[in-house]
Amino acid sequence: GDIGLIMARRLTLEGIEVAGVFEIMPYANGLNRNIVQCLHDFDIPLHLSTTVVEIRGQNRVEGVTVAPVDEALQPRLDRAWDIPCDTLLVSIGLIPENELSQQMRLRFDSATRGPVVSSAMECSRDGIFACGNVVHIHDLVDFVSAEAMVAGRSAGQYVAGTLPRPDNVQLQPGANVAYCVPHTISTEREHTVYLRARKPLDACTLQLTEPDGTPVYARKLRYVFPAEMVNLKLRPAILQNFHGSILRVNIVERATEGE
Repeated sequence: GDIGLIMARRLTLEGIEVAGVFEIMPYANGLNRNIVQCLHDFDIPLHLSTTVVEIRGQNRVEGVTVAPVDEALQPRLDRAWDIPCDTLLVSIGLIPENELSQQMRLRFDSATRGPVVSSAMECSRDGIFACGNVVHIHDLVDFVSAEAMVAGRSAGQYVAGTLPRPDNVQLQPGANVAYCVPHTISTEREHTVYLRARKPLDACTLQLTEPDGTPVYARKLRYVFPAEMVNLKLRPAILQNFHGSILRVNIVERATEGE
């Protein structure tokens, strides 16, 4: 992730030799700018589809063994190699801090590992609102601030008894979409929907369809990357001809559209 990339650069700036960054996935789980500024600019090797399989040493780290992984992410030990080192920094990703959410018995999304929220950022219990990394992990603080504005405004409307009518459409992650936030929207209001792709794609299209595949909306994208969040502005005019209760969100290669 991004923290691991940034730490690799920081360690280099502090005079430490970084032997490499090892990523188990076939793509880097970090923003492209961090890959360039933290690794490429400092000649730090990035090994994709590779993981640490053994840590050696007694009172302190003396070395590690790394190995490439297959498509099932299982190490290929016959191709492993040793790296002498005295430090191993493990960057294993962030998860939402949801202890309070669990205590309140909120409904959770297994994909985001945070609470399910409406377009008002209201959770499954009335009057409880959430935003930011409690709901899902963000890569940019700008998106956190935007969500906070929605949650704060909605909380004020709830107290004043002016919260808009409940949402009438459920968003359903489809092809190559890991999750969508919020989980529900209204056809009567403007929304910003945040989502992440499951795998990288070039020259693709973000599609909104009905469950049977009937197209509702499409937007061309230059590329998608799991580490970079996609945001979609949804206005009532876009959904004026949609009268269902479920919208499926897909990201498809342009060459395979309509197949």
